[in-house]
Amino acid sequence: MKQYTVSFSSKILALIFTGITCLSVQNTFAQEEEEGLPQQDSIALQQDLKADNETDKNGSDRNVMLNAANNSGPRDVNIGLPATVGGITILENDLPVVYFYWPELPNKTWRQSVGLKNTGLLKMEDLATTMGDLGFAVNSYTQNGTKEFQGKLNLTGSHFGWFQGDVNVSGPISDNGWTYSAGAFVNFDPSTYDLGFNNYVDQTKIFRVGLTKYFNEDKGEFNVYYKYADSYVNTNYAVFEYGPNGEANEIDGFEIGNDSYIVRDGRMRFRDIRSGEYYFGELDGAANTNTSHNVDIFGNYKLDNGWNLKYSTRLHLAKASLLYGIPLSIFEAGAQTDIRSQAREKLTRAE
Repeated sequence: MKQYTVSFSSKILALIFTGITCLSVQNTFAQEEEEGLPQQDSIALQQDLKADNETDKNGSDRNVMLNAANNSGPRDVNIGLPATVGGITILENDLPVVYFYWPELPNKTWRQSVGLKNTGLLKMEDLATTMGDLGFAVNSYTQNGTKEFQGKLNLTGSHFGWFQGDVNVSGPISDNGWTYSAGAFVNFDPSTYDLGFNNYVDQTKIFRVGLTKYFNEDKGEFNVYYKYADSYVNTNYAVFEYGPNGEANEIDGFEIGNDSYIVRDGRMRFRDIRSGEYYFGELDGAANTNTSHNVDIFGNYKLDNGWNLKYSTRLHLAKASLLYGIPLSIFEAGAQTDIRSQAREKLTRAE
């Protein structure tokens, strides 16, 4: 019995010693192989060895669920995270898609699309050190030009009348490294309820087009891309009647998910704070529509001394307008005159 125990332990020690030896030999062999390679090949080998770390940094393997605001984007406000950009920071080409999320919400200039080469999730610590925000961030990169022709297409719809079209094409232009990429994303979402003044609660159009130059000997790439976005989004509300013991019931005459709680004509009366004059804003018009123009210049270049120069800059021009109608109370009225008188009385008290 003692001999068996000693023999078993010896085998374990032998295996451990063999594993350490193999580990040392592999490590030494890798170092010697790297030292014997030219500088550019050595850099490439280092990048291959660090591939796993880069994958983890990009967050492609992170199992984190982001609350969805719609079928193509995360929430505007991630409750519980006091970030300056609404809770979920969305980056494109390493830069925020919007720097002031109010009133230019991120989902009015960015949607998940085949026009993006890849999309990942930044860790909290990465976002804190790079952007100074607290929370998670979606990081995405524009689909740039490809050396071979490539096409991607997604078409989605529903029996409610929802249509979403998403297409991108890319390919070579010349033999000296110039390539192109162009894409379009459109979303016409009627949701499940009838607005009354428009067929869609979300009408968003995003177009991208640009050029990519690939340098010889895999030195890097240069990208210049233009993006145009036009979007308006309306938010519906559901009214509940709360009872004892946490019970909640629908209000008589209103079906949650099918009825609209937004004014039927889509118009709201406002008073200009500067001139004092009254005017109407339309929920599907200029008062609630965001248009933006972006020119991105980004890329990288590998220097002979082993440094990799990476850059990204953007020109962002936007005309942002946001119109929200938030129900504050419910009242019952008989004749139309009663409704007008009560509305006039509320307006007088508000002034």
